[in-house]
Amino acid sequence: MAVTAVDDFRIGSVIGRGVSIFFRNIVAFAIVTVVLFIVPIVLTLFVFVTLEPVIAGILTMLVWMIAYFWLSAALVYGVVSDLRGNRAGVGQILSGAVSVLVPVLLLSIAVAILVGVGALFLIVPGVILYVMFWVAVPAAVVERTGVIDSMRRSRELTKGHRWKIFFVLVIWAVIAWIVQAVLMVVLGVPLEQAGMSPSGTSGASWILQVVNMLLGGIGASILAVGYHDLRVVKEGIGSDEIARVFD
Repeated sequence: MAVTAVDDFRIGSVIGRGVSIFFRNIVAFAIVTVVLFIVPIVLTLFVFVTLEPVIAGILTMLVWMIAYFWLSAALVYGVVSDLRGNRAGVGQILSGAVSVLVPVLLLSIAVAILVGVGALFLIVPGVILYVMFWVAVPAAVVERTGVIDSMRRSRELTKGHRWKIFFVLVIWAVIAWIVQAVLMVVLGVPLEQAGMSPSGTSGASWILQVVNMLLGGIGASILAVGYHDLRVVKEGIGSDEIARVFD
């Protein structure tokens, strides 16, 4: 498999290669995605629905963000392996995530709290912080940095590319929303729920949950590609050097 040369952080390339790599490793990546998303799905469908709406909304956002960051940590291994011309198995990907579970968990909670607090101030500060700390989890996984150092590392890597990162996030969010909206129309689910985590235990809800999991997995793959490209562009290193920590 040829290794793609990277000479700049390009919006289309990051999204396109992120999607392509996910589907190229669809079996392993999909299994890992389901394994790591099953807990928030169960909590959303059967636990949080019994709580007050505001509390349920906060807890839902928190557990899904933690699950997404953990998934991102897992797929970093798979994506970087693919970019260097290899393919990682399910066991390798999951073990890579387990080895950094504690720092990733603490990091995801810290970022979630900061972004949530920032979002309270007219949304914009929350978006800025999210973009700034976009690659904190991949940094923690690959570079074995702690919570604060991973956030600092992400701030350094994203500097000068934050508008591009913002558009990567926006474009992928729109694509994901369209996919979900089309599926909702096909399944007869009210379109105004598009972009929300579907509730209930009907067949349509479970199908939407599965699609949301896969979309989350693709988003994590895009994130890993983004981290890879930022390091290549800013530091002039290759995929083999980035992945050396996994050897």
